Amino acid sequence: MLGVSTVGRIRRDCCGFSTAAGSATLSKWLQEWMAVPEAVVVPGSKPPTVLSWLRRRGPPLPEAALHKLFRSCTVRVYDPATQQVCRASRSQPLPAGATLLIPKAALALPGSGVSSSGSSSSGIGAAPALTRPQSQQQQRAAAAWASQLRGSLLAHTADYLAINKPGGLACQGGSGITHSVDCIKAAAFADLPGLTDSSQLRLVHRLDRQTSGALLLATSADAAAWLAAAFRTSTSTSTGCAIASSDSRRGRRQQSRHVPAPAGADASGSIEKWYWAVVALPEGGTSPPAAGTIRLPVPGGSGRGPGVLLQAETRYRVLYRSPTLAWLELQPCTGRKHQLRLHCARGLGAAVLGDGLYGELKAAAQADALARLRQAQQQQQQQLSAGSPASGSGAGKGPAGAAPLFLHCRRLLVRGPGGAGRRHELEVSAPLPSSWRVLLAQQGWPLPADG
Repeated sequence: MLGVSTVGRIRRDCCGFSTAAGSATLSKWLQEWMAVPEAVVVPGSKPPTVLSWLRRRGPPLPEAALHKLFRSCTVRVYDPATQQVCRASRSQPLPAGATLLIPKAALALPGSGVSSSGSSSSGIGAAPALTRPQSQQQQRAAAAWASQLRGSLLAHTADYLAINKPGGLACQGGSGITHSVDCIKAAAFADLPGLTDSSQLRLVHRLDRQTSGALLLATSADAAAWLAAAFRTSTSTSTGCAIASSDSRRGRRQQSRHVPAPAGADASGSIEKWYWAVVALPEGGTSPPAAGTIRLPVPGGSGRGPGVLLQAETRYRVLYRSPTLAWLELQPCTGRKHQLRLHCARGLGAAVLGDGLYGELKAAAQADALARLRQAQQQQQQQLSAGSPASGSGAGKGPAGAAPLFLHCRRLLVRGPGGAGRRHELEVSAPLPSSWRVLLAQQGWPLPADG
């Protein structure tokens, strides 16, 4: 069994319910059982399952220990509507206000990750151990990325942070990836005023490694739930997917601003995204129309089997064009992997500048624009007396020698859930990387007021 101090700690962490206090039935169960905070159901979204809620708000048990609880049928649920406690299955949906119960004895079983002394054998709650020691160069690079990420903060609310992700920094780790937003976010925002625990920051959507721009980080598990639901809502239908008037011509839009929520807005919340891209026009080919909608199926990605295609839709508008390049505003109405890059390359026949996966970097338009860009950047570097490992304010350089990808998540419009008194909208604009500023100057295109 757990010691008294440990039981008290877990109880303080897990017993944040109100209905429980007024229930005599539940009070009896709490003598031998631990309670998980009441289930929260995001308006307009599906209720969480027992297993998903335990993962989000339950005690820090390893995945194997969680599944063992269900195999042994030891999880119970208290329903405030009936004031009864019943056995719970892992896939059972939880009504709002329901309280999950776990036997205290289960927290001290072998393999549960919690010893009789109260320490966690899984290391949950402590700093994660590195699989291999980092070199001094890697440590300096991580510190530089963390500093740059902290300087990229665009907005901070109770539910999320909005940052301007630099190109070249992956959102999550993987093969060949040393640094990512996921692994440095806690260090980057450790002392951010108003943020209780930076280790609780969670990714709710992703940008490609070479894509720069606005990225949201949820500040808690509950916030991550409604934000993820909002992204699913926004990308499962094309309603509300419309190109807004460009801020490139006016140059008056701020990095973030609060605006009143429209009447009848979706109570579950929604998120709209606008991207900017510079594409290389095909030599002797047809230039894309001034505006339109691209409907082109894209590969389903890993886990869906070979040859699986998914419907995808993107609306676009040409902001400026030259004989070889065009500056586009894109709004994805679906959220497929590499959707925008594929739609530009195959739907418009004009690949994103710097895209070596779906475009040809040796093509005349790409090669000429990138060569001129590199020359201008080299001249800028020579004028600097000193530089840092992450200089350029998100220049999108990526790995050494890689061309920057001219795809930037320019703007996010986040509609929060809740009643009329709590609803809000936050519009966030991400300033352009330095590589964009150089290119726009070369083309004679106007630079937005916020950079």
